[in-house]
Amino acid sequence: MKFRSTAVGAAAVAAALAATLAPHPIAGASAHPAARWSAVADFAKAVADPADPTELNPAYNSGDFLHPNDAGYRRIAATINLNGL
Repeated sequence: MKFRSTAVGAAAVAAALAATLAPHPIAGASAHPAARWSAVADFAKAVADPADPTELNPAYNSGDFLHPNDAGYRRIAATINLNGL
C-alpha cells in the first residue's frame, strides 16, 4: 500500500516546497494521480483556516505558521480512517 498526505502550513512556504520537491518521486500531489495511491490524507484541509484555506488555522498554529500545535496534530489524526488501513 502507498499513502500520501498534503502539506500543512503557510501558502508561500508550501508552494515553494512543492516546487522544489515536485521532480521527486513522492512529492507534489498534482504530479501523482490518486490512482497511484491507496489513500490520500488531506492534512492541510484538516487544519486550514476557514477564512483563508491556504493558511494554517490560528487555533492549530504552533507559533511558526507552518507546523501544527498539539490540537492541530490531534485534528490531523482524527482525519485518518484507521479502518481503511
